[in-house]
Amino acid sequence: MASVSKAATIADYQALSTGLGSVFSPTFAFLFASKLYTTPEVEAAVNAALTSAITVTTAESALRAARLADMAVQAQYAGIIKELRQFIAIAYSNDAATLAKLGMTPRKTPKPLSTAAKAAKEAKARATREARGTASKKAKAAIKGAVTGVQIVPVTAAGGSSSGSLSTVSPALLPTSASPATPAPSAPTTPVVSIGPVATGTARS
Repeated sequence: MASVSKAATIADYQALSTGLGSVFSPTFAFLFASKLYTTPEVEAAVNAALTSAITVTTAESALRAARLADMAVQAQYAGIIKELRQFIAIAYSNDAATLAKLGMTPRKTPKPLSTAAKAAKEAKARATREARGTASKKAKAAIKGAVTGVQIVPVTAAGGSSSGSLSTVSPALLPTSASPATPAPSAPTTPVVSIGPVATGTARS
């Protein structure tokens, strides 16, 4: 009966309770689990189960209604109660006895960290950032792209004239990196050879 809804179960029990007396005589004996039951005893069992099912259904309906009503009340007054507790906690922060009367305890003052504990906390945070590969806002701002300038490359539109002139030019900006330019190879040095007599001394007039 677990898969049957509670309403269907109640309807089944009610049908049995009403019909048993009209179908079976009071002296009829039922054999269930090696035990004999008369018709009135079976009717009593059905009526007990019926009454219990009706009680549970009624209680569940009342519980649902009570929960809905409670949700509405909590939504209406929860803010006021929260602010009231905050006010009392601040007004009587140094009066533990008064707070105890109202079911509250003083707020715990955070214990200041020792020098060693602060150092350990900072070291742990630094190690965590390094492990995660994260950086601070200042460190991120220091990271810049290695772009020193741009090159303008003309792009010729398709279907240009045969004369070689550019009908449409679209300059494209290409970033240039800061890598050092490769120097052009120098031309090989050719030794100078002088052919012919070399004049020495003073020329005659």
